Amino acid sequence: MRIEIIQKRMAIGNKYSVSVNGTGRFFAKSKVLRFLYEATLRDDQDSTVVTIKKRFSFLRALYDLRLQNGRTFRFRQESLIKPVYTCANGAERYEIFGHRGRKYSIFRRGRQVAALEKNKIVILEGDEFSLEADDGLPAELLCGMVLIIDNINHARNNNNTVSIDFGNLFQARPCNDSWKPQLDS
Repeated sequence: MRIEIIQKRMAIGNKYSVSVNGTGRFFAKSKVLRFLYEATLRDDQDSTVVTIKKRFSFLRALYDLRLQNGRTFRFRQESLIKPVYTCANGAERYEIFGHRGRKYSIFRRGRQVAALEKNKIVILEGDEFSLEADDGLPAELLCGMVLIIDNINHARNNNNTVSIDFGNLFQARPCNDSWKPQLDS
């Protein structure tokens, strides 16, 4: 499964279009002038499939990610220095590791299930994310994780006309560039 998340340029608040395997499937937007970040991911019938709310936390980023079926995942920053995050609901747990540069890997049950990369040159707030993931994973949950990562790492850069994102300086584990998603045939 291939997911492309593109932030719209020059929008009031953050707005994104999301395509899954080349087909427009979702759009997302965040609320403007909020003390704590809040965003929604909607499908093509304008139904909310994910609601993201940032929770107050002194040192580490903490978010609630609520799916349409009522399940709530807790997204938590695990390290203040290295880009390591978890997204969990009971026994279902994802680990997200940022690598040097602009790449991230997503693991489930100790096995890599997705790889994420962000664009290097950003023009007018236009963050772009490309995600390769195993088929069968919930696309809306993966999109929610990407929106949270964008908010944590790039929300403060929104006043620049053109910026270059060099990505992460530290990493918790090296990137596996040879990883390929498991696709249903």
